[in-house]
Amino acid sequence: MSFGASGYDVLKDGPVALSDCLAALSREDGVDGRFFGRLFGPWTTWLKSRSLGDEFESLRDVVRRHVFDHFSVRRGVLVLGVPSEGKAALNAQKPFPLKGFAKRNAEDLVRRGLAKRQADGCIVPMGFVTQRMLEAYERERKSFPACKGFGAKVPVEARGADAEEAAGEAHLSTSAVAQELRITAKTVRYLVENGLLHGADASELYRRGTTVVTAGSLMQFREIFISLGELADVAQRPQGALSMRLRNADVALLAMPHDLSRIFWREDVRAYVATKQ
Repeated sequence: MSFGASGYDVLKDGPVALSDCLAALSREDGVDGRFFGRLFGPWTTWLKSRSLGDEFESLRDVVRRHVFDHFSVRRGVLVLGVPSEGKAALNAQKPFPLKGFAKRNAEDLVRRGLAKRQADGCIVPMGFVTQRMLEAYERERKSFPACKGFGAKVPVEARGADAEEAAGEAHLSTSAVAQELRITAKTVRYLVENGLLHGADASELYRRGTTVVTAGSLMQFREIFISLGELADVAQRPQGALSMRLRNADVALLAMPHDLSRIFWREDVRAYVATKQ
């Protein structure tokens, strides 16, 4: 019971906490931290269990990323079903200062869960944030002001059965958008909060606090972005394997916290696919 409670305490704090916990295990006295199989054997065996469905894929992905980043794994060796590319482990990332565009938008990075304010008042990137992610953030911020239909929530004031028609545009629930984009509902809410999808306050139509997404902004979003889930459906391949291939090819992700679904710029994915043909 106590082990289960300890595990929950780690997992509820998100992917960075889990990765920190895995790193701490390798530093314990008397432990051979050179080989991930010896360290995480029972843990990875459980994660590979067929009784655990796709909802555990985000957990598996955190473990894979930690292994590939901190251990030298021979090319072709499977880590939770994904073959290693044979790249040498990276050194643990040290905090780096924000510069240029990122520094000017530091407060927004904190709001979006990509940076934190230290005790001395300085704002630094979160541990999982790389320079590549900050470049993706800058790209997004500079691209979206020109995109119509994206932005803050607006109220849907119409009532009754004809509410959607009266409001002038069709709306979709958070769960419907999540299903369409093959992402989590939490990711949909994050996209609305940050203007990547156009949310409408539907308190007059549904229960108080409910947010719906305009169909137009969803269509625009799909023209620009594609989720890992959508890619997996098209390619008929496991999400984990695709995620690592795109990561190793340095295909940029939309800059978001690690506990959200992975989303890529559609044009980048097209360029990657073209190099493989």
